[in-house]
Amino acid sequence: MKNINNIVLIAVATLAPRAAYADTADIMAANNQAGIQITSEHISLSDNSSGVTDSGNLPGFALSASMMKNLWLGNDYIEAGYGYNSGNTNVTGAFG
Repeated sequence: MKNINNIVLIAVATLAPRAAYADTADIMAANNQAGIQITSEHISLSDNSSGVTDSGNLPGFALSASMMKNLWLGNDYIEAGYGYNSGNTNVTGAFG
């Protein structure tokens, strides 16, 4: 029984979560990225009075960039992004 207790104790100690330590410089070096995305937005419009539903897809793209530097306050994180979608939907309607 003592051997089983020792095995369980060793297994728990091995699998127990441990704190990870990293220098601030390592985090700042890893916390920089650039991204490009291809996007599509689906538009669906419904007219309750006529029961007509119009829809279409608007394809687009998005760009993003982030960095972490010592600029103003120390360990400053800056992120910027831009997204653009353009397309057509078949919207029909009438004045009633």
